[in-house]
Amino acid sequence: VLNQNARIYLVKANNIKHPKDVPGNQWKKQGKHQEVLGPALDFWYKSGFKGGADGNSSVGGQLNTPSFVWIQANNLHNPNDAYQTITIFGVDDPQRKKLLQAIQNSNQLKEKIEVTLPWE
Repeated sequence: VLNQNARIYLVKANNIKHPKDVPGNQWKKQGKHQEVLGPALDFWYKSGFKGGADGNSSVGGQLNTPSFVWIQANNLHNPNDAYQTITIFGVDDPQRKKLLQAIQNSNQLKEKIEVTLPWE
């Protein structure tokens, strides 16, 4: 699945709050804030590309269809060095290509690097 049509970005996520640090009774309220989501996931939810009723099923998937985008938070035990990994599969699709361009041009995702894959 990681072929010439896959892209990976690392996005700095300083001070992201670990989900275990959000009290269960506060999850509905705090879980939607950028300090819990991190910049990449916050961008994803606000971008219009996420699948489902409010988004783009060619990018974000839908019920019974996996997402073409994975976002993973990493190094949360050290908030000053935390980052998120964005993996996009199939950027040859026109809708996913638009997402790729949005990520590249995003002011919200200023501190990001693209991981160079060996077959590019």
